[in-house]
Amino acid sequence: MSIIKPKRGTGSPAGSIATNEIAMDTAAKILYVSTDGTDAVNLADDTQTFLDTSGLFTYSGSNALGLNLGTNVIDVGSGGTRLDITPGAGGMRIEGAPDMRTNKITNMGDPTSAQDAATKNYVDTAGGLPTTGGTMSGDLNIAEAVGVNFLDTDFNVELLNVSGAAATGGQPTLSLRALAAAGDQHRTSLLFQQDDAGSVISQGVINFRHRGNGSDQFEIAHLSDDGATKEEILKYVKNSSTTVTNGHNNGTLQLSQDKAEISYRLDVNSGRTNSGSTLSPHAIRANTDMSADLGVTIANSATFNLDYGSQSRTNDIQNAIKFQITNDALSTGTVGQISATYNSSTENNSLRIQAQNDSTAGNATGGATGDNGRAEVSAVSFTTNVPYSIPEYTLAEANALPNKETSMLIYVSNGNAGAKTLAVYDGSNWKVVALGATIS
Repeated sequence: MSIIKPKRGTGSPAGSIATNEIAMDTAAKILYVSTDGTDAVNLADDTQTFLDTSGLFTYSGSNALGLNLGTNVIDVGSGGTRLDITPGAGGMRIEGAPDMRTNKITNMGDPTSAQDAATKNYVDTAGGLPTTGGTMSGDLNIAEAVGVNFLDTDFNVELLNVSGAAATGGQPTLSLRALAAAGDQHRTSLLFQQDDAGSVISQGVINFRHRGNGSDQFEIAHLSDDGATKEEILKYVKNSSTTVTNGHNNGTLQLSQDKAEISYRLDVNSGRTNSGSTLSPHAIRANTDMSADLGVTIANSATFNLDYGSQSRTNDIQNAIKFQITNDALSTGTVGQISATYNSSTENNSLRIQAQNDSTAGNATGGATGDNGRAEVSAVSFTTNVPYSIPEYTLAEANALPNKETSMLIYVSNGNAGAKTLAVYDGSNWKVVALGATIS
């Protein structure tokens, strides 16, 4: 081993030392070196690099940080950050998190294994959907509820189905699937809510419930703000009924398998009559299939019932069908009505046909002008409050009448030897009912 002995002295070098010459202050134990042959530099003042038998060191002014050049290893400091360099295919290993200080790692290849770093190109193209849009070929499984914020002010979300060609029968634009074991009472729901300044307000819900008994349910309902109260709007029960409710259960239409029930009122606004068009002239049409009931003599196409529940029925109450006409210039006017009057003495139950004058109301008792004309039949009598007009025929017309039946009454203008007369059919002939003298 060779030993290098620098020039020795006390204090700073009095004069210049030669380039790359080392001098030592033996008292202060400080080394000096000159890099240009003029100025001597204290090695303790600056970071210097030097080599000895144990490695390559950097002197920081207070500590010598070793760069240990072991087998395929460079240690920086005293067992600090390690950089392993392995020959061949083993590559290079860095222990600890590298700080790139905003610098880039360039010329990387695309990843091939799970723990490989990904390049920008791989992330933009091969690693997922691009930000400009793309096509998903598989299911998107979301383990928890997520919020999606759409910034477009015109459309919150647009679902465009481009694969549903007519030849294939179409594809669903949006499909909701609830994952559960096979069984009863499983529900799939679509909930509508609004965020009002951080407060979530519930609005409505669409539900479908699968039931093992074959009575699956579909439901559209309004929700209270907190979602605690549900008000059904539409409820369909398979093999049972469909119920339509208009707000707070007021006005309910229930369509069962064999009937429809309305809890309040049904208004039917039909189109035009079919004069010159194909539109139906019927606002309401009841069609009863009698093909399987050939022996039935009375069929109830329409029934009107007044339900008193547990209360006593009221005498003289009328159940009526009204006929009205209106336009924009005038108020609605009643033209007439058909009414049925109830009485606890069933012989007094009656059916009334009534023509109604717009200027009068109620039930008329006389036949004066302006009153309501009516004809009424009960179990024991037929009455009318207006003059009864008997059909008028000539003698020839009376004899030619088809389907004549016993007790028919007509007026014949020339049936009594050329004079006017009432006539009653006795089963074979019209018999004269002589007219008396003029009333006085």
